[in-house]
Amino acid sequence: MAAHESEVDHQKLDEGYMPYVTQIKGPRGTPVGGGFLLGNNFVITCAHVVQSALGEERMPTEKPIPPIGLCFPYVDASDNVGRVCYWCPPRRKEGKGEVDDIAILSLNEPFPVQDASKLTCYRYADTYKHDFVVLGFPEGAEQAAAWARGKIYELLPSKRLQVEGRSAGTSIQKGFSGAAVWDTLLSAVVGTVVLSRTKDKAAYVMPNRTLYDTLRKIPKLLEFFVRPGGPEKCRAHISNLHDGDTVKHEQRVEGLSLEIPRDDKLWPVLYLNRVNRHYPQNGPLVIDETGKWESTFFIGQPKEIGRSFVIELVQANPQAHSEFISYQTEAGWRRSWPGLPELPAGSTVCDRMTVIRE
Repeated sequence: MAAHESEVDHQKLDEGYMPYVTQIKGPRGTPVGGGFLLGNNFVITCAHVVQSALGEERMPTEKPIPPIGLCFPYVDASDNVGRVCYWCPPRRKEGKGEVDDIAILSLNEPFPVQDASKLTCYRYADTYKHDFVVLGFPEGAEQAAAWARGKIYELLPSKRLQVEGRSAGTSIQKGFSGAAVWDTLLSAVVGTVVLSRTKDKAAYVMPNRTLYDTLRKIPKLLEFFVRPGGPEKCRAHISNLHDGDTVKHEQRVEGLSLEIPRDDKLWPVLYLNRVNRHYPQNGPLVIDETGKWESTFFIGQPKEIGRSFVIELVQANPQAHSEFISYQTEAGWRRSWPGLPELPAGSTVCDRMTVIRE
């Protein structure tokens, strides 16, 4: 990490990343991949890393029973053991390639650090063209571990982010799978390495939003994923779409809102990262007595097939709501919708996902 060290907040990296790095071990005790810890008792990794740890030639279809060897090399290098408590092996999906590839391990011994809550793990984030670092365990590494650096790009139909390593230095390769990806601009974990291509230094990362959607089946783990800006709760979300879904030009979006302050409003917003503009849609949302809402998004131009767009659910206080109304009024009068360069002060993004126009 000698080059461009100024890009990394090392204090945040040391406190919020390094202690949670997990090394997954194979049958002979040598590293086969990485993982990262949530809470005091659970490790997130890839199903194919567990396959390697068990020495299996074929991917198990059912949840493996044998224990998995692991350790936390930057806290306590002594051996620990985890058992698979959630199993979602990779599978091929028509038109999207390989998807899933998640394993969650439950530790035999609790995490050896008292405060295991300092890991900053964003539920969602705009990471387009952000720099990242990731620590993995490639074969032949002099110090048994190595850093890879690079840049994050757009979400693919497989619900994975493509990342590319720098031309110089270590690239993401075998031994990095399962490792947490640290966004140096956000100083937070934003995804998990799932696949690498060493020839062109490209790799693929499962974004936290995809992981979060999977972990809905394990509610006690959801609390460790926070929204950008802080851990405070914003209980409103989109329910009928997920990261990487394909959508129409006119797309109905549904969701649920609970415990939003009486004077606040929810706004549907479309964000285009290629022009860095937020486009308020038909809002504010009308929420029924059960907390349900729906809205129609106009996503791009009719011919923009295959392009990615970001749907945002924004909570606006009275001042922010007034600015949204002013924007829509003036845009309607001028018959021109230039978008907003940034969300108004007093706005909070409650939910956010990247979708692909069909």
